[in-house]
Amino acid sequence: MRRKIVAVIPARGGSKGIPRKNLALLAGKPLIWYSIQSAKESGLFDEILVSSDDDEILQLAISEKVLAQKRPLTLAQDLTTSNEVINFIIEENKYEKSDLICLLQPTSPFRTAIHIKNAFSIRNEHSTVISVKKQNKSVYKTFLLGEDGFLQGLVSSEAPFIPRQLIPDLYLPNGAIYIFSVEKFIESKNKIPQTNIVPFVMEDIESIDIDSSEDLIMANQILESK
Repeated sequence: MRRKIVAVIPARGGSKGIPRKNLALLAGKPLIWYSIQSAKESGLFDEILVSSDDDEILQLAISEKVLAQKRPLTLAQDLTTSNEVINFIIEENKYEKSDLICLLQPTSPFRTAIHIKNAFSIRNEHSTVISVKKQNKSVYKTFLLGEDGFLQGLVSSEAPFIPRQLIPDLYLPNGAIYIFSVEKFIESKNKIPQTNIVPFVMEDIESIDIDSSEDLIMANQILESK
């Protein structure tokens, strides 16, 4: 049986920062529309699956001619993890170990089909790909306050005193793209694999993650200026 390549777009109905965030309008389109569109335009996927507890979101997915799968309310809580949702999807759809999952979070509207295709192009059979952006090097020089009342280096005791020029490049996941096999997910105890990760580096604007009303305003301003 041929391996499936599946795009998973998890989009619950509730949200703390922005009410019904995944349906919030961005340049006249629901936020989730951008992820559906980039997945469709990539031409890579055998299935594009929107997972939600919300009937309006599921109806939007159907209108965009992608798969809509309802998940239980227990998997749509504030503390529900992506790992729990992915595990449910794998089991519910009986995906094979050889199948590939591409997690596309709907809060990344500036991730495009080209980004998805380029991320797939750097993956090999043994790796996981995670999209990242470069992080400010000052994180390397950060202290924690220990229980004894003394400062301790977050990375190591020496790190806060290293000259900035000698600090290695740092990367932060931007939430836009995660590519991994079902087999590696299962081997990682039903978690997105945490080893053999290849970074797909994106620019700061491309990495914007809509988490607050301020993020949404900024994203609208960027799109209006284009």
